Amino acid sequence: ATLLAKDVLMRCRHFLSHRSIFVRRAAITTLGAGLECISASERHLLPTIHEVWPGVVNNLRTEGSDAIQAATFSLVAVALETAGPFMEKRFQDDVWPVLAGRLSGLRDAVRGQRSSRFQRELAVSMLRCSAIAVGVFRKRSFKRDQLERLASS
Repeated sequence: ATLLAKDVLMRCRHFLSHRSIFVRRAAITTLGAGLECISASERHLLPTIHEVWPGVVNNLRTEGSDAIQAATFSLVAVALETAGPFMEKRFQDDVWPVLAGRLSGLRDAVRGQRSSRFQRELAVSMLRCSAIAVGVFRKRSFKRDQLERLASS
């Protein structure tokens, strides 16, 4: 079952850059579910994350759609939960700069009376991703000054 799930995930990575938002969101959601399926096998989990990571980062950095961003932050949260320490540097280098930038604009989107369903979903997924990252880093003896330096960058 693990090999079948990994095969599906490897095929999903090709859809992370698809033109259609619906196809991309389905691929991202499938990746999240798939990572949970193979999480018991670190031998398969870590290489899979490594292979799909460039597409994940591309969606974080370049996508303007709240729906894609929300799904991508949820996927990152799953990767943090399942691969913890393996994700530490990836989170610091690739996710945190995007997350910090989006969090600065979060207050206005959530306070706005016209915030969309996906803006609210994005807010929740970013906060969940942040909370999981803090928990993972705390378990890894991430020192307070390191967290503060990360937060100030």
